[in-house]
Amino acid sequence: MRAQPQKWLLRGIAVAALAYICVMFVWASGSITGSTQQQNAGGKELSSGASIAGLTQSGVVLQTHVSEDGRQPCTDCHEKAVQAFQRTAHGHVLGGKDDALVCGSCHEGNLAEHSNDTSTLVIAKIKKSAPIEINAKCLSCHSKADDRAHTSLSEHTIAGVSCISCHNMHPAEDDQVKMAARGIAASIRGKSTDLCIGCHQSKAVEFSQTTHHRLKEGIMECTTCHNPHGSDEGKLLRADRKEVCVQCHQDKRGPFAFEHGGVLNEKGCVTCHEPHGGGAIHMLKARDPKTLCMSCHAKEAIGMHGVSGMQYNGSVPVSGLTSAGDCTRCHAEIHGSNSTPFLHR
Repeated sequence: MRAQPQKWLLRGIAVAALAYICVMFVWASGSITGSTQQQNAGGKELSSGASIAGLTQSGVVLQTHVSEDGRQPCTDCHEKAVQAFQRTAHGHVLGGKDDALVCGSCHEGNLAEHSNDTSTLVIAKIKKSAPIEINAKCLSCHSKADDRAHTSLSEHTIAGVSCISCHNMHPAEDDQVKMAARGIAASIRGKSTDLCIGCHQSKAVEFSQTTHHRLKEGIMECTTCHNPHGSDEGKLLRADRKEVCVQCHQDKRGPFAFEHGGVLNEKGCVTCHEPHGGGAIHMLKARDPKTLCMSCHAKEAIGMHGVSGMQYNGSVPVSGLTSAGDCTRCHAEIHGSNSTPFLHR
């Protein structure tokens, strides 16, 4: 009775071994057949001594072949493009991997068919894709970064601007040298400010005004305030309209016991200031600070500062305390005060 379990154990091992042999035989037969069919596709072989393996990338089956000298299929015909790709951060990160798999991450298609008959375009050309498709392809790897969370619905994407409008995945050697001299990655088509001004040319005029943010001087860039990849704030701002300003203008941050009401509305600091540049002091929206104050506080000025017999010139009082000087003679803490709601010094 004790020999019975050993008998069944031996039978089980024999059956498992036989099954393993059958599986390996079927697998070997399929590999040989597939290799023969692939080499005969298009009426010619890929190259002498080539080996073929199936790879899957983004749900698309790619076929790669490695020649005897170790060259990869894309490099055989697109050597300059492959070399250009290797100059970028992508190339450094993915360096040493099969270039068919790397190229196939973006250029999806049937590589084996393309290798055998290059007259048939079966590899996707990124430049001819719609902007939203290009961005989706980039975001398949780059979506985890917080500053790209809103790219799909950003103003740039809606306007037809794609990632490759500013980024170059195959920079020439001259481009790499030029960008390196400016401390910029080779995959960027230029300095971020130059790229922005290239489309937003009217903003370049604003930065040429008498008082302006120091963009041309190189102290800041457009991306200091704006996120080109998208934002949940208007105008692609990196934060709400007050927060984005006080990141640099810390003395205006507060908190204050009494805030200037103009800062609390949806416009924030740009209620009174031009965001890029203007012709008035402190980038104010009016040359005369009093006129700017009166645009919101006309009733208060008349009720508290007016005198009997006040005359008007259109809508602006020309008599009393509001007729000369500016409001900040008394209301000096114009951005906020911790002592009085009237923002006195």
